[in-house]
Amino acid sequence: MRRSPDLRPRPLAPSSVAPWSRTDRLIVLVLATLLAVLYLATTDRGPAQVNDTRAVAVASWSLAMAGSAALPEVWPASRNYWGVTGRDGQVYVNRFPGVAYIATPAYLLDRAVTGGDRPAHPLLVDPAPARRTAALLAAAAAAALFALFRQVADRRIALLGAGMMALGTSLWSVAASAPWPHAPAMLAIASCLWGWRTNRPVAAAICGALAVTVRPHIAVGLLLLAAFAWLREGWRPATALAGGGMVGLLTVGVYSAWAFGTWLPIAGYDAPAHLGALVSRTPWWTLTELGAALVAPERGLLLASPWVAVALIALIVRWRHLPAWTRMAALAGLGVLVVQLRVAGHAGGDQLASYRVTLEALTFAAPALMAAAATVRRARLYTTLVAVAIAISVVVHTSAALNGGIDTTTTTRWEQLDTHLRDRFGHLDLGEPDLTRR
Repeated sequence: MRRSPDLRPRPLAPSSVAPWSRTDRLIVLVLATLLAVLYLATTDRGPAQVNDTRAVAVASWSLAMAGSAALPEVWPASRNYWGVTGRDGQVYVNRFPGVAYIATPAYLLDRAVTGGDRPAHPLLVDPAPARRTAALLAAAAAAALFALFRQVADRRIALLGAGMMALGTSLWSVAASAPWPHAPAMLAIASCLWGWRTNRPVAAAICGALAVTVRPHIAVGLLLLAAFAWLREGWRPATALAGGGMVGLLTVGVYSAWAFGTWLPIAGYDAPAHLGALVSRTPWWTLTELGAALVAPERGLLLASPWVAVALIALIVRWRHLPAWTRMAALAGLGVLVVQLRVAGHAGGDQLASYRVTLEALTFAAPALMAAAATVRRARLYTTLVAVAIAISVVVHTSAALNGGIDTTTTTRWEQLDTHLRDRFGHLDLGEPDLTRR
């Protein structure tokens, strides 16, 4: 008689998680290298970019080539790269500072190697250095997740978990393809949690602050973790987590005050609309958006990455037996996701082939999922289900990464616009970098 799947909790023996070793360091290096090669080979190609990612390319180019966060005065403000007039009358992009200028080193390198293009129109800025930055940051995020997973699982489970996050989620198909905020946010979150769990409060604080400068609502998750740490572990880790979140918010506030004339950490967004939505939307709205974020046909996390749905089964069954910090991290991720949904909803754009706004919450929850994988007794049926779910997830995101996230009609329009702008402005040049701000 066939035995039914045994999902009973099995406590994690102290010796089952081997100490960090040279082998782990080698895995981090090899994993990051292999993923960097893969991600670089599958970044978005051509001129088609959504406003969010084009804004990062334009802002980073300006800081690297012209030495100014404000865009060249000869450029027009445009929704095509989220150009917003600042308090001084100059144009800035409305991305948060932690992501707006993330590709600046890549454009500096491009300038040193090739001299760099200085186009007379912002939509002619080469997005390739920004795309390469996204790919490298995504690879680093996956490697950081492996290091984090080693705090709750053996090497095999940690590597499997990092592989699932790297190939079976939109870390590949979205975050690694163009300069979205999610790759740097995931890298910072994973590094912050790793610093917390390895008794490196300074690293946890710095990485937490960086995460908040990329996605300010991550501060909600850090404050929840700080409250937990205060009750269970003492003032030092709590101060690191809360302090990192507060420093990040202060940094974004200072930037907003300097660029846009307001201390609200909104970086050029429509403050009344976003903050009003945060406090006015009903609980039913939140539940509806949460459901859509999980199972909507277009961008549902559990549909596009079914391995997460299978892992949730084990997570629910073993919840009380997981390390307390992993449970709190999962709840912190839920808090971050709720704020995101109330402010902007679950979709995160009309032209994307996969989800993106749930990636930060998934990063917070991932240690709990991996802790579950390390403690559950896997019967043959459950193992088969996991394998099928992983295979489907990888196929889905391989297809999305290879086909791009923007539909053919929109891509064609961008290509036509690019051709028109090159015909009109391609022969013009802004001149040397020190002359662009006359």
